[in-house]
Amino acid sequence: MNVRITELDLDGHGRGRHGERWVRIRGALPGDTWQIGDAGTEPHREKDAADRRTPTCPVADACGGCDLARWQPHAREAGLRALVQRVLGLSESPRWHSDPNTGRARIQLHVHDGRLAYRAAGSHDPVTIADCEIAHAAIRAVLPALAEAVAADVEDGARLELRTNGQRVVFGLEGPGWLPAAQRRIARLGAVAHDGRAVAGDPALTLDVHGITLRASPGAFFQVHPRLNAAMVAQVCEAADAIHAERALDLFAGIGNFTLPLAARGRPVHAVELAGASVRDLRATLNAQPMPHVTVESGDATAYDPRRLAFDFAVVDPPRAGAGRVLDRLVQNRPKRIVLISCDLGAARHDHKRLLDAGYARTAVDLYDLFPQTHHVEVVGVFDRAR
Repeated sequence: MNVRITELDLDGHGRGRHGERWVRIRGALPGDTWQIGDAGTEPHREKDAADRRTPTCPVADACGGCDLARWQPHAREAGLRALVQRVLGLSESPRWHSDPNTGRARIQLHVHDGRLAYRAAGSHDPVTIADCEIAHAAIRAVLPALAEAVAADVEDGARLELRTNGQRVVFGLEGPGWLPAAQRRIARLGAVAHDGRAVAGDPALTLDVHGITLRASPGAFFQVHPRLNAAMVAQVCEAADAIHAERALDLFAGIGNFTLPLAARGRPVHAVELAGASVRDLRATLNAQPMPHVTVESGDATAYDPRRLAFDFAVVDPPRAGAGRVLDRLVQNRPKRIVLISCDLGAARHDHKRLLDAGYARTAVDLYDLFPQTHHVEVVGVFDRAR
């Protein structure tokens, strides 16, 4: 049977209807036509979408990192905007923010047969690389020397993360397989941490966010795209300023990406973040740049009870699983405005519904293209209390 692909699903796979059922195909794009055979046979693409392209990356078909690399950028934008509009039930297409000229400031690699590798789509099979065109220029510049450094004395499957602030690259080695000789070779390229502990130099980065210097140590989360993160932070701050917010709550505060720019405008901010590297970094930043009107609470934001705190503005930036039931407690305070940031569209759908069911009006939805050539997009929703 032939199936014409009409849209993306939540996992970035193309899908189309055949009779009364949906057919879902990994790697299919809207506009494609695919031939589907009997059970156990692989689908075959019979006709290409007009916006299908040949990717410039030589391992794009094997690597699991860029699942939409074969889609023209303008078509990918339109397709993702349509997907978000459909999933969230929006009356109009959400706004789009992108910056294709700045690559990812964090990448995770593995070592296989003495070579750097990503993982294949849907598996743990290694895909060896010599370069990565979606990585930040500072990371790309160090990859050839890093490849030489891991060519010996590193066990298969050893993991590492490269992180940059644009000025320096640091290396986070994870798990077993990193012998001292290999660690010393990598240390010639920059500071090194092993399982979160410094073994050479200072592996903590300093990040400039709206004139504030944030600390990001190994294991602490920071947004992968610095320029788009700056735009996102600006939107959150403007959302607070527009309602003349007097006090703010930042749930899942991380290293203070939103906390400190919100506080720099003079309003008290209470930040909640799980114990670990991120909250230690936030406190270290406050020690270096004191803001007495910022309070930091170490705890699980998903279990936090905000009803004991007075605030009229909240920003909620949960991990991929979403905010969940903490939103039910949050709305009992009746803040004027809530900004919800979602890195998973499925979780966004559930979290948006919680706020809408609680009587909040969704007044804006913006999409930030933090992961070019993929189906992932950051969704920023603004919710206002019904008057």
